[in-house]
Amino acid sequence: MLTKQIATQINTEEIKFRSGQPASLEINATNYSNRLASFWLEITAAGVKQGEHPNWYRVSPGISTLNPPGDSTKFKVTIMESPIPGFVGQINLTLKIFSLELNTEERQVVRLIVERESNQRSLQLELLNPQPSFEPASTINIPFRVFNSSQKPVKVTLSLLGLNPQWFKGKTEQTFNLPPEKWLERSFQGKLPPLEDVLAGEYSFKLNTSQPQTEKLSIAGSLTILPEGTVRLKCDHPEVQIPPHRPWLPNWRSKSTSYQFDFINHSNLNQQVSFVPIPNPADCQWEISPEQSLSLKESTSLELVARVNRPWWGWRRIAEFPISGKLSDSRIPLKNEQQNLTLTVHPILPTWLQGLAGLILLGMGWWVWTAWFRLPSHQGRINAIDVNGMADRVISVADDRQIRSWEIAKFRTRSNKIIGKTPKSIRSVRYQPVNNHRVALGLQNGEVQLWDLLSKQSEPLFTFSDNRADRVLGLEFTPNSRYLFSGHGSGLILQWDLTSNHFDEPIDKPIRSKQLSPPSAIYGLAIVGREQDTLAIAGQYNDLKLWNWQSDELLTLNYRSGNQDDYITSLATAEHQPYLLATGDNQGAISLWNLRPCLAGTDPCELLDFWQDGHAEQPIRAVALNANGCSLATSGDDGKLKLWSLGSNYQRQSQYLDGAVVKKLNTKLNSIDIKQKDSQLQITTGGDDGKVRVYRQQVDDRSCSS
Repeated sequence: MLTKQIATQINTEEIKFRSGQPASLEINATNYSNRLASFWLEITAAGVKQGEHPNWYRVSPGISTLNPPGDSTKFKVTIMESPIPGFVGQINLTLKIFSLELNTEERQVVRLIVERESNQRSLQLELLNPQPSFEPASTINIPFRVFNSSQKPVKVTLSLLGLNPQWFKGKTEQTFNLPPEKWLERSFQGKLPPLEDVLAGEYSFKLNTSQPQTEKLSIAGSLTILPEGTVRLKCDHPEVQIPPHRPWLPNWRSKSTSYQFDFINHSNLNQQVSFVPIPNPADCQWEISPEQSLSLKESTSLELVARVNRPWWGWRRIAEFPISGKLSDSRIPLKNEQQNLTLTVHPILPTWLQGLAGLILLGMGWWVWTAWFRLPSHQGRINAIDVNGMADRVISVADDRQIRSWEIAKFRTRSNKIIGKTPKSIRSVRYQPVNNHRVALGLQNGEVQLWDLLSKQSEPLFTFSDNRADRVLGLEFTPNSRYLFSGHGSGLILQWDLTSNHFDEPIDKPIRSKQLSPPSAIYGLAIVGREQDTLAIAGQYNDLKLWNWQSDELLTLNYRSGNQDDYITSLATAEHQPYLLATGDNQGAISLWNLRPCLAGTDPCELLDFWQDGHAEQPIRAVALNANGCSLATSGDDGKLKLWSLGSNYQRQSQYLDGAVVKKLNTKLNSIDIKQKDSQLQITTGGDDGKVRVYRQQVDDRSCSS
């Protein structure tokens, strides 16, 4: 008969444990063998793999010393946490006593009762995506999962609250059985209504258990419906007139008319709609309806009323102006945001009645007619002009310190107005290529000013200067309007950055400068080349240079040398032929250059044509090229405005070597601008007599390459 070598005795068969409150038990191991033996204790929990959670209990001592026969060791076991995290209920623990010396073991089973904490729930509910976003008319999915920590299956009913049940076809409640100690993933699925039936925004919702016998659970989330669609702006009658009816009859009472605008909501946002304010001209007042609300599937109307002081005499006036709509929530685009409106204002006395009065008072009528179209001129010499990109307005500056804006219609100046006045004489002017309603001025005192022609202000938008004693003789914008170059009487070229400050802070200093050596007055600047990073510079001593401001390289062209009284007065390039350069100097010479070899390669620049008899060897005041480089306009001290037709090699055509005289005047023309409209050239000039003139010339440039 075998005798038992190890005897174990445990002080309890059941131990209760609650998280945060360690529980303990004791077990004695007695050596019943006839030799020395040591013991150690190992505990396993049912349902837990060996080593999966090694620190859920402690044993003291870890291993006993060698015990003689009949001696015993007491082990103390402390339960630190549940062997199964989150589990509540009964777990069987197996306590095993080992002895290597005796090569045997003894086992005891103890029930571990894991009790729920006072605030612990047997069910856990989680939203897998607590803040989902969906587009209108899309399928929606609200996923969640539930965990049953108990040892028994549970029947759960969950309700979705806060969202429209119709989105889920009324299926906002789910009932299912939860297996013990398992997570179960489910979702509420539905479909959002079409675009105009659901309002964009954030919708709060809750998931609640709804069965009385089930533990109460609740979790909140929010569903976002994204904004989609457009709002459309429509004006059925963008062309109106005053008076609105029978304008051929005298009508002195009608002084206003209105435009009707409709905002139509094809989006899922409620909006407040209005218009961007528009400036009021001196003879017209605009009245806009107050801001209106625009709900889903609705349209609303806004009215724009124009009140005009109608003249008794004159022709009808047609004004075109843009007006832009505005939405309170810019996440939705406004379709047809800008509307171009036309307003025709008839005089109080119709033109036929004016004609009849003119027949009766012919002499007086003729005087009134000529006085009506007589345009005031500058009180001093015009130093520079510039025509805008649409070729319908020209800015002129002169020694009288006035800035005048002229309207060009049908190749003639139609009206002018004084934009403002500067403290010193103005030597140069340039329209800004981008934001064409702004102009830069160069002053005799070294200041550079930027004016906004739409602001109706009599002061410049911005003024900056590096040296107030250094007169500004030339200006040039880069085509993207980011930089402005100014050329000065001291031979200094300054580069100004017009984008970094956005005019919120003063522009204190230029970002680059270049000093010509020897110092020589600069009379002309022009951007040349495809890369638009090279500035052509012309001035005193017949100096003609190319400055790449990116690499700070300065290239001198092989122009004939001169002394301090010799200077290149003007230079020009063609918009579509940026390698073509024209110059004119005060010795009466005109030249044409091909800059491609020296800008795109390493060869010298090519002189295409050079002549000195174009204006009887008298000083050249101005040169200008049209956009395709096929026509060159020049003026000199001989009072002639001449046009030169260039061939495919951008030289004078043999049959037009002497050029065509457009006009012979008794004044010097100091500035020229040339624009092409269809098959006609529009040539604008400014002269010593303070007048701006516009000429048209038929042109055939088919022999010139594009």
